[in-house]
Amino acid sequence: MRYARVLRVFSLVVCFLLLASTVCAVAQQPDDRPLVQPPDQQRLIADRFFEVLLRRPRPGTALDRVYSYHVQNQSMDEFMASLDVTEDVEQAGERQMVLGMCQARRGNSSLAIQALKKADAWLPDDAMASYQLAKAMIADGKATDARPVLERAIQRRPSRTDAPDIYLDLGRMYLRSGQSEKALAVWKQLTDQFPGDLAIAEKVATALADEQQLEAALDQFNRLVENAKTADTRIGYQIKAAELVARLGEVETARMEFQTILDRLRPGSWLHT
Repeated sequence: MRYARVLRVFSLVVCFLLLASTVCAVAQQPDDRPLVQPPDQQRLIADRFFEVLLRRPRPGTALDRVYSYHVQNQSMDEFMASLDVTEDVEQAGERQMVLGMCQARRGNSSLAIQALKKADAWLPDDAMASYQLAKAMIADGKATDARPVLERAIQRRPSRTDAPDIYLDLGRMYLRSGQSEKALAVWKQLTDQFPGDLAIAEKVATALADEQQLEAALDQFNRLVENAKTADTRIGYQIKAAELVARLGEVETARMEFQTILDRLRPGSWLHT
């Protein structure tokens, strides 16, 4: 009897210790729930992204964060009103450009055009201002009017980062209006402007293939094969070139090229996975 009583007491003590250790462990576990930032902190972050956006008004992370903040806080109308400034205001062109991009994101193409026309005029050296204006015009059904604006963007000598989209879009516009020679000339101008940039050359080759300019695309991929920096990259270009040969109707030649690639393929290549 006494033994049973001692056993019950011992069991209760063990249960208590186990419960206490569990509670302590739970209390010490980090809270994985996302921290909700206070409104002031959210505003501070949005303001910093806006400063970045004004220094270089472009689509991207800064625009995404600023736009999302004002949508979530129902302050977009007020924010856009603050951007609609006159030319004498500091960074007036940049502000109008941000306004135009926000209007375009809202689907207000005509209002976007109004703002971006000001940005294009007030930022005479900024190729992206012309490019964003052209995109808004195309969205508004004014593709014919957009073409000279894209041409102006190229005349402003866009940066290596901005140039591919501008040149490729202008080339596509030429192709779709039946001006294939102009399109090929524009895309050649792009690769000539940045010689040795294989990423740009590959974008041009891919665009040519997508637009059914197969022979020009094949020439471009063959040049990429010659200039590839690594064996695996070269093989990737060779495969795309062989695919174009097949699309041009030379199926047997393409088959032989694929076989040659397989024969030369080194063990462990990414193509085996």
